Amino acid sequence: MKLVTAILAKEFPADQVAYAADDLRKLEKTYQGPGCTFFVAEEQHEIVGTCGVKAENKQTAILRRLFVNPRYRGRGIGAGLLEEALAFCRTAGFREVVIRTSNRMEQAIRLCGHVGFKEDGSWTLGQVTLVRFRLRLT
Repeated sequence: MKLVTAILAKEFPADQVAYAADDLRKLEKTYQGPGCTFFVAEEQHEIVGTCGVKAENKQTAILRRLFVNPRYRGRGIGAGLLEEALAFCRTAGFREVVIRTSNRMEQAIRLCGHVGFKEDGSWTLGQVTLVRFRLRLT
């Protein structure tokens, strides 16, 4: 997805080491099957936001690729994508949702905090500090 790779390259170039783009090259294969989906927000036939859900196991889903085009931020698109993803996770029967992000992705961290995600660990990969957030659904 050009949107995701462009945002990573422009806003978070150092973080790309932690976010291999393999899933983006094989979207249909990566996000298919039980407990997996990929949401896309569009405006006037342009993709302006994304959010993937991937089953880690039967109880836990992982949110991935929560990105919004900088020109469209502040309009609730990220919040809408997150709510759709969480609704999907509830319907799919997951008990918790995890998102891993760089500590530099402040807007994503704030958004997740607003819906109840709590920090659940961090680690360093090269010059990047990755943080895991967890939300219990049940």
